[in-house]
Amino acid sequence: MPYGDQALFTRKELFDDLGRFPDVPFMEDYDFVKLARARGKIKIVNDYVVSSAWRWLAQGIVWTSLLNQVSFESY
Repeated sequence: MPYGDQALFTRKELFDDLGRFPDVPFMEDYDFVKLARARGKIKIVNDYVVSSAWRWLAQGIVWTSLLNQVSFESY
């Protein structure tokens, strides 16, 4: 079963229809994947995802975390 650290991809319509990530303090990715799996097959792609830590390094952990939380709340 894939988790969030494996880069989850879904269509926006499905993400919205499933209620987005559940409002739980831990393992929201696990709960989301369980809901998505009930809707159909989960495909695991053998490929790489590249991400960058530049915001965390440039803006710091506290500020970036705060901005992420504020941005998420606006959805």
